[in-house]
Order: sequence, then structure tokens, then C-alpha cells
Amino acid sequence: MTQLVDILMALLIPILLIILIVLIVKWIGSIKHQKSDSELEDIKKQLDRIEKKVDKSR
Repeated sequence: MTQLVDILMALLIPILLIILIVLIVKWIGSIKHQKSDSELEDIKKQLDRIEKKVDKSR
């Protein structure tokens, strides 16, 4: 019985570690994605300013 538990734990621990690593990578990716959204908003604001300047010059 204890050998069965040892085998199950030996299989379970690496699987849990892999799942944990995948979740951490996804979490880090979501943080980077949020930063890119704010960067995109900044770019949109700059484009709006440029469009206004072009409209004024016409």
C-alpha cells in the first residue's frame, strides 16, 4: 500500500509543478498584456493629436 502511495506521489508532484509553472507564465503574460493595452491607448491619443493638427492645417 505504501509503495502505491509513493508511486502516486512521484507522479503527482511533477504534474503539479508543471501546472504551477504554466499558471505563473500565464499570469506574467496577462500583466504584460495589460501594459501593452495602456501603450496602445497612448498611441491612439498621439494619433488623435496628429489628426487634429492635420485637420487644422487644411
